[in-house]
Amino acid sequence: MSSAEPKEPNLSGGRYNSTPFPSYSFMPGQNPHPRNDPKGHSHGKPEPTATYTPHEQWKKNEPWIFGVDLYNFGYWWESHEQWEALWKLDRNSEQENLFYRAVIQLAAANIKRFCERIEGAQSLARQAVEKLKALEGEHFMGVTIAPLIQEIEQYHVLERSSYIPRLDLREREG
Repeated sequence: MSSAEPKEPNLSGGRYNSTPFPSYSFMPGQNPHPRNDPKGHSHGKPEPTATYTPHEQWKKNEPWIFGVDLYNFGYWWESHEQWEALWKLDRNSEQENLFYRAVIQLAAANIKRFCERIEGAQSLARQAVEKLKALEGEHFMGVTIAPLIQEIEQYHVLERSSYIPRLDLREREG
């Protein structure tokens, strides 16, 4: 296994949400496009929608939480769709927009890496890291930022890890 070849997503962390996953994880060129292909798992269904939830109330933000589960279980395109619905909201603060853009870029970087488009993955990963570094505070939306940045850099930029960065949320209760 080359350093550029990803391992399967780490499924040991469990889920934060009970919403059922789609029937497959979309990978370009490997299975039907979820929306454009009549055989796609989301064909004919509405795009994900979201209502504004302040980032301090992330535990109540169901599209965010479901997107984290999708991401951690290798449904990167599908997580991107959830988070894009959040990113498009007019009421977001600058920090919220930076964060949503960063995780969207991280999901896209994972897809590029999986499809062996390493330079594209590295570029998206660098952009995600830049946005994460611009956030104020140690935590945002339940994610501890510094370890995530380190994982992204090790996996995508430096190619020193074969473990896909995981989004671990702080305690969901409380």
